[in-house]
Amino acid sequence: MRFSSSIKEEKEPFGRTCSPMAPWKFLVLCSVAVKLSLSVSAQNNYWTQAYSAYSTLTGGAGMSNEKDNSIFFYNPGAIGFVDTVSFNISANIYGINHVKLNNAVGTGLHLTSNKFDINAQVMAGNISFKKVPKLNMIYGYILRNFTRFEFEQQNDMDFDVIPQAPGLEYYRGKFDFRYNFAEYWAGIAAGYRISEHVSVGLGYYFGYIMLRDQLFQESSVDAISPTGTPYIASVTGRFKYHLDHINMMFKPGVDLRFGKFKVGLAAMLPSIKLWGKGTVYQSIATVNMNLYFPDTTNVLARYPNLIVVGDQQGVDVQYRSPPSVSLGLEYGDSKWRLAFSAEYFFPLEEYDIIRGREDVYARPALAYGNTVIPDFMRVRTASYEVLNLGIGIDRSISPKLALLAGFRTDFNNKVPLFRKEYTDYITASNPEYWNYLHYSIGIAIHKPNSRTFIGLTYRQGFSSYQKSYANPTEPTLTNFLSGPQEYNMTSTIHGVGLVIGYTNFTAGRSPFKSRNRNKQ
Repeated sequence: MRFSSSIKEEKEPFGRTCSPMAPWKFLVLCSVAVKLSLSVSAQNNYWTQAYSAYSTLTGGAGMSNEKDNSIFFYNPGAIGFVDTVSFNISANIYGINHVKLNNAVGTGLHLTSNKFDINAQVMAGNISFKKVPKLNMIYGYILRNFTRFEFEQQNDMDFDVIPQAPGLEYYRGKFDFRYNFAEYWAGIAAGYRISEHVSVGLGYYFGYIMLRDQLFQESSVDAISPTGTPYIASVTGRFKYHLDHINMMFKPGVDLRFGKFKVGLAAMLPSIKLWGKGTVYQSIATVNMNLYFPDTTNVLARYPNLIVVGDQQGVDVQYRSPPSVSLGLEYGDSKWRLAFSAEYFFPLEEYDIIRGREDVYARPALAYGNTVIPDFMRVRTASYEVLNLGIGIDRSISPKLALLAGFRTDFNNKVPLFRKEYTDYITASNPEYWNYLHYSIGIAIHKPNSRTFIGLTYRQGFSSYQKSYANPTEPTLTNFLSGPQEYNMTSTIHGVGLVIGYTNFTAGRSPFKSRNRNKQ
């Protein structure tokens, strides 16, 4: 997602007053000055969560599993084959999520985030109709996505930032990034069994999205003026973006069954906005950068002070969930089950999430010719296509115990897996370049009226992106108190979690228990 200005030269002067410097050139210089990517992140990974303990432990390959209520999201078409009323609740308890970005803000300066999270993945129940036995419904809630990071780093040192000033200067550089993204869905899905081989269904969902993103970067230096007076030069950038949004989605599906073989097909249709409001704030400020600066024509060094501030609340926002198509294959009997799933997410063309007021000035306004900064309050996003794959196995060890194992991918929609170009709108100091691999193993314990799940998950993140976010270790005056961004960043990303789930069969014995007994 991109929060930025449109760097395009206008044929006509933009704004109310003609500026001595073209606004687009002014913005380029502002961006260089603060070294801010002016970006925010959003839903970059679609398969971060699975939607029940069973699905989590079997790689998210649950499109044809009518014994688990998570199919109300995965494939409403399979609901027609549900033959037992149940209610299930699952929690994915991550012991810790560890992220370390080596050399992320300068050589030897790393960003580290360690988080402990407890998340309820799904709560769902189903309804059957005695007068219409081929029709079934499932209602529920899922945690569609949850990501939280906090990175903070600073560097204090004596360094020759300003060669013209005598001796070394005391330098301080700070980088602070906080990111919180959560998406919650609730809905209802219905399935109708046309025959013993075919069932069709439709899901209807409401999604609430919450995004909180903040980025702060500051560089300052104690120096001596040409007259011998001590002074402080600084460059500061602040960015904050909050969003609350409600979408509505529909998902048709079909499930086909022939003996031990099952096929599930589903399609998530494009989202429909119901409501959305946001808050956006951005500021760029320089102090005393005109002293000793070699380029006297540079607009940022023309006067002792410069500030550009945009702050707007209650702005209409538009956030789109991408459409997708999914396929599930399953083969097995009462003793074992092997399942495979794949989901293709369509790309989204770049669009405006928010576009605020246009009357943002560079101040002092008279000094800078009443320059209006175009698109300063504009937030944009886009995404590439993504194909995720999952595989899972369910093996009965005894009538009361089953072994579960799975694997799934979670590729990033900001970086094509087999292409390495990084376009402008995804250059951001956030988790936009991380792909994940998820591994899981656990057990299912069968009782006459319930099923309990216990297991472990491990996820590994990786990225080929190596450009650092900032560089407060080799600052220079001509680079506005920052150093050049290096290409030596490496990522170490791990997550370990405990999964607990419970399904209560409210209308009779567990189908797993009775099924296994009949086979003995």
